Amino acid sequence: MYYFSIFRVFFKIRERVYIDNQFIFYFIKTIEERFKVKVCSFKNGICKECYLKDICIFPKYFFYDLWYKRPNLFITSPKYLMEELEEDKKFKIDFVMLNEGVDSFRIFLEAIQGVCKDPNFKNLIYKEVYGYNIFSDTLEKLDILKPFPKYDINEFLNLRSGVRKIKIKIYPTFVDFKYSDEPSNDFIKFLLFSLFSERVKSLTGKDISLTHFLSELDFKVLNWKSFEYKDFMINNEIEKFDNHKFFKGEFLIEGDLSPIWYVFELVQTFSIGKLTNYGFGKVKIIKFEI
Repeated sequence: MYYFSIFRVFFKIRERVYIDNQFIFYFIKTIEERFKVKVCSFKNGICKECYLKDICIFPKYFFYDLWYKRPNLFITSPKYLMEELEEDKKFKIDFVMLNEGVDSFRIFLEAIQGVCKDPNFKNLIYKEVYGYNIFSDTLEKLDILKPFPKYDINEFLNLRSGVRKIKIKIYPTFVDFKYSDEPSNDFIKFLLFSLFSERVKSLTGKDISLTHFLSELDFKVLNWKSFEYKDFMINNEIEKFDNHKFFKGEFLIEGDLSPIWYVFELVQTFSIGKLTNYGFGKVKIIKFEI
């Protein structure tokens, strides 16, 4: 099972700059020094082990050192191997983290912003970042270069230990309630816990028991409408499931930061991945309570 967090970082060009392999390589290496996590290393030859050898920014000239046999941070941006960018143009790099949490990303983002102040990279102005997660059984099914939805990641990163309560709003799309005829708070709790337990077990090989995890959360179901599966037939590639009902709408979850974080991560994970067409949808953090 593979779990990737992808952060699409946008830069604005201050003055004309020529972007090539060498420029990007030293930019990434400088970020690595600040981030203090292995990113990539130059080798003569082609990477035969890296999971993204066919789509990485250095497909023929760079080789990833593997961090415990896996690259825990790598980049994809094949459009900008050799290009001269004018002032005010936008430049993007997709940074991909393997099983890294929000704290690691906060440090990583600070490293990117710091490197942009380096005299060697002063022509890159950090503008913004968007992110999403991918959760997949096989690497062959990963498509990390596809467009992805925006969500306000900076709002979530600004959380501090003083936050005691938090509310998030979830907009599910194609939620499968096959164990229940009607949506209910109890079943939503069961569904979330089941998916979360499955994910943890697949990553760690251990069963988890969170007796108080869901009891600490207050679920409020809003604006639900029931549809048959045929109403959601998007294309012929979707396999039809008989006797399944699907619902869409929105619901609120309120609780302490710790359990809410697991729900937030879970929903983001399943928003794009193996449950793309019958999983969760977008998430919005709507309120903080100190």
